[in-house]
Amino acid sequence: MSVDWALGVGDMVTFVAIVAAGFGIFWTMRGDLRVLSTRVGAIEDSMGRCTSILVRVAEQQARLDGQSERIERLEAQVDKMK
Repeated sequence: MSVDWALGVGDMVTFVAIVAAGFGIFWTMRGDLRVLSTRVGAIEDSMGRCTSILVRVAEQQARLDGQSERIERLEAQVDKMK
């Protein structure tokens, strides 16, 4: 039982096709990763803006809570005067 180590044209074409397909997949994934990187960067920017907006809303809520407490105290004092 002997092994035939001869390479035919079909074997060479198959090898080249497999290597070319591998490189094609690599380049496609590389491009997809660039697009995803750009999109993730945009999402991070949006999240930063959303965070700053939420901080402002929380600050305004704290101010409104403080004003509400002051109004309640004033109402209590007015009720005492009556």
